[in-house]
Amino acid sequence: MYPLKKFAGIVLGTSGYKEKRRRLHLEYLRVEGKKCFLSSIL
Repeated sequence: MYPLKKFAGIVLGTSGYKEKRRRLHLEYLRVEGKKCFLSSIL
C-alpha cells in the first residue's frame, strides 16, 4: 500500500510542477507581448 501512495505523490507532484511551469510560461509570453506591443506603438 505504501509504495502506491508514494507513487501517487510523485505523479501529483510532477503534474503540479508542469502546471506551474505552464502558468509561468504563459505569464512570460503575456509580458513579452505587452513589451512588443508598447515598443511598436512608440
